[in-house]
Amino acid sequence: MAYVGLNAADTAAEAEAFVAEHGWTWPQLHDPERELARSLGADYQPHFLLYDAEGRLVGEHEGGGSQADWRALLDRL
Repeated sequence: MAYVGLNAADTAAEAEAFVAEHGWTWPQLHDPERELARSLGADYQPHFLLYDAEGRLVGEHEGGGSQADWRALLDRL
């Protein structure tokens, strides 16, 4: 399993500070024009997309969430 963050709402500096504050170590992509976000249907942040090993979208969640929400997404794999 791998994570990738897509920053479409903040400046690069704001996103880097947020990631550092939370101790996240996965790669972050900066999308200032929201082109990638729009192409993925992620018009609202946060927006979580879950892809399986074959690259198929198997789940998504829009807005804030809880550990139960994230577990429910992962259980789809």
